[in-house]
Amino acid sequence: MALTTAMLGDALDAAVASARSMPADDALQPKEGETREEREARNKRLVGARLAANSSVNLLTPVLLNACRKASENKPLTDLETDLVDLARLAAPTPDDIAGYGQAFAGLAADQSAALFPEDTAGLGADSSYSYADGARDLPKYWDRISALPNVIKPGARLDEGSLPSAEDIQRLGWSRPLPTEDAEDLPGGLLGFIHSAVVELVKAKCHSDTVGEWGDDEVYFIIHTSNKKRGSTSTTQTVEHFKDGVTQNYNYRQFVAHNVGKKEYPPPPETGPVIGIIEGWEEDYGKSKVMEEIKKKANEISEKLIEGIKDPTKKKGQLQAAAGVILAIVSLFIEAWCDDFIALNSFELDDSSFKNKEELAVMLVRKNDYGHETLEWGKYEAFLQAHYDKREM
Repeated sequence: MALTTAMLGDALDAAVASARSMPADDALQPKEGETREEREARNKRLVGARLAANSSVNLLTPVLLNACRKASENKPLTDLETDLVDLARLAAPTPDDIAGYGQAFAGLAADQSAALFPEDTAGLGADSSYSYADGARDLPKYWDRISALPNVIKPGARLDEGSLPSAEDIQRLGWSRPLPTEDAEDLPGGLLGFIHSAVVELVKAKCHSDTVGEWGDDEVYFIIHTSNKKRGSTSTTQTVEHFKDGVTQNYNYRQFVAHNVGKKEYPPPPETGPVIGIIEGWEEDYGKSKVMEEIKKKANEISEKLIEGIKDPTKKKGQLQAAAGVILAIVSLFIEAWCDDFIALNSFELDDSSFKNKEELAVMLVRKNDYGHETLEWGKYEAFLQAHYDKREM
């Protein structure tokens, strides 16, 4: 759904209220028999709570909003501001909404802006500027802030229920991500040649119990994280509609874990070593369009440009990639209206033999209460995965 000026204003108002007093967890979760009006009211609370909960690391959202204000006033933009306005235009229904974004940000009092955004960018105004060089200067310190958030998974943690973030934290912040080990880097993209890959494929998913808050059938997508000692990768599947109790549907979505590349012929399959995987289920509030894919693509381009300019010897490249990825993901989620509901997550482990033997896994995604009993109002889904090798020429 496009982010109108009115929606953004509601989100900022709700965020200011959440910064004063964070809504209780049950005020952010779906309810049995939730009407359309009740869901819309909860969505406003949810976006506001997520803005407030991410305030310490939401570095670039104020840059985007302030850049929209400057663009509407025909003021010169920096390189980063230009790219962020282009990102905003993908979400804005009309050119007037670009100006509206900026006006909504300008309408925040200083103490309100300080409560919602970090000190590096909360105080931006019409005569301020913020460039890629500024972002490269500021971004390294956000690694420590991101690492301290309750919805991230620390490097080296054993993947049992005690080391995974709580469902309540993920729902409130609106995202989750495993942090890379010290020497790991994101899996590179844009490879050319004869590529031999280790792949985790989400073949299909079964709905054992649909979510109580969705008006009609569930629309579900999954986020898959994989990492080993060298590489980490996170990607989001397509959304599949019309899930309800007992329905199984195909995804055939491939998450690439490792690559070997040959110039003239296929190389041997890559060695992965132990692989840690996490799969999250999300129920989509609004049907995503190709525009959302364009938003993610543009955000990834901005993230890569930010990383290129960082010269901080105290941080590993993988840490900087993770920090930039999270900060741009927050911007993207914000302009996508950020109303999707978290279902549950679970973990899985693989090794080289898993890919060689085409190991099949069935991973159950369902929340449990303090007594270990399943709580089905959030839904219960089973993800069917297969590890295998893949060859393709690019």
